[in-house]
Amino acid sequence: RRKDKRKQMHGHDCACCRRFYELTGPLPLPDGYNTFFTPAPRPGEKEVWEKTAEERLQDRIQQISRHRVHHESPMTPPGFWDTDFPLTPDRLEWDRIADERRDRKKQRM
Repeated sequence: RRKDKRKQMHGHDCACCRRFYELTGPLPLPDGYNTFFTPAPRPGEKEVWEKTAEERLQDRIQQISRHRVHHESPMTPPGFWDTDFPLTPDRLEWDRIADERRDRKKQRM
């Protein structure tokens, strides 16, 4: 069933699964590790205790997600489906959200 190839695909969450990940949170740190223990990391790789909660959550999604894709689908820009002309504050907020999404996408690459 090509599970090894499926594991290499990018895991992501849907609206239903997102709630599950929010409730269960990231994987806890392994026993015996604390935040003060910082040995030399392997080249090019962060150790478990160096990762932020968001990075550990992404690791968990990658490990157990049933939703897998080869390439992430692009998100529609904020305000794309609004048919009225936007007010200036709305437009500034949409630009901020779009910039955050672009930055997150660049970090994942």
